[in-house]
Amino acid sequence: MTRIRLLPSLLALALLAACAGGSAGSSSTGPTTAKAGSAAAKTSFAAEFADAVSDDTEADYAGYTSITDDTGAIQVAVPTEWTDVDGSRWIFNGEDSGAALSVAPDLNAWNGTWGTPGVFIAASATLEQTSTEILDGLSFSGPCDHVDRYDYDDGLYVGLFDYYESCGNEGSTFIVVAAEPADGSFDIL
Repeated sequence: MTRIRLLPSLLALALLAACAGGSAGSSSTGPTTAKAGSAAAKTSFAAEFADAVSDDTEADYAGYTSITDDTGAIQVAVPTEWTDVDGSRWIFNGEDSGAALSVAPDLNAWNGTWGTPGVFIAASATLEQTSTEILDGLSFSGPCDHVDRYDYDDGLYVGLFDYYESCGNEGSTFIVVAAEPADGSFDIL
């Protein structure tokens, strides 16, 4: 997610939490993708983080379903068990900043603890920050161990992501992504 320009178009943010992402007290080396600023291969979170969630805490999901925000601008496939959805507008620093979508098995638990998996995705045409500035402003280094910042490139979106582990008493993994389409037509956080 290497966005070095100000965002006159669209910026999106994704916050991903893996419930009990690894055993508490364990340490991993994080993802195998290139660190920010180096040559990066395509990033697949499914492949990169397959070992980050320990076998004894990994959830078995029956299937996946597509969920959209209230405006229809954001769509994501999530486990069918993630039934708590909030697709209302993204209010960031007191301002309506764009479309947003939060999905988890229980949004109150996802927002209040580190033991519930979930995702928050937002897209904005009004944020005027680089991906580095956005990720710096959304640091979770207090409750989590910040492993590193990495380049993100899934073939459609490019940018940066911060990888955190040992979050809270649960020892969860947390990922914050800031990206834009590879063609630069808009930005995603």
